[in-house]
Amino acid sequence: MTNLAAGLANRGYKVLAVDCDAQGNLQNQFNVRTEKNLGDLLLDGSIEIASVRPNLDLINSGKQGLADAETALTGRNFRESVLKDRMGGIDEYDVVFCDLSPTITLVNTMALFYCDYILVPVSMSFYAITGAHQILHAAEEITSHSPIQPLGIVINLFDGRTNLAKMVEEAVRGKWGNLVFDTVLRRNIAVEEAPTQRKTIYEHAPRSAGAQDFAALTEELIRRFDSID
Repeated sequence: MTNLAAGLANRGYKVLAVDCDAQGNLQNQFNVRTEKNLGDLLLDGSIEIASVRPNLDLINSGKQGLADAETALTGRNFRESVLKDRMGGIDEYDVVFCDLSPTITLVNTMALFYCDYILVPVSMSFYAITGAHQILHAAEEITSHSPIQPLGIVINLFDGRTNLAKMVEEAVRGKWGNLVFDTVLRRNIAVEEAPTQRKTIYEHAPRSAGAQDFAALTEELIRRFDSID
């Protein structure tokens, strides 16, 4: 998600990334610490937005603070709408990305309740297909209360040298058809290295296959945005 958000920011879109994972991968990659975080926003509405790159801002997860907030909100009535309510006044961005954890959590449910669209990456295992189906099903279950729609499926960590990757791609395209992006994100060592350097792929290895793939995906995503509008 980091590289896709950075790609849109590079294209001039004003982007906000919200780290909804208590592991805090986004805040780790950008090496940004803030006094307030997503946990504070959910609990009392206080917020601190960090500028991490030109046109790209971030709300940190708070790591343990987010986990504590989730526990505190578990018994609250209408808890699914808390993030949507708290984010209501933040309207200066062209795109807001919510980076979810791999499992269905209360914070993830709040994010699905808030978002208009869902973008699902699928890595090269058949278990990943099951996970994508579960995420899309969770989104479908809240459509009576939220306008969320699937924006697309992204094939990720693709290695064309393996039969498994080819089989998984065929299965994904057979199952979801035109919902699957044409662009495939190939497995690329530069993409894996970039977070360790606190950089996006465009900063770490701008001529790499990974940078090319994310640039192509960004352009395809913009075309989907335009078709929606």
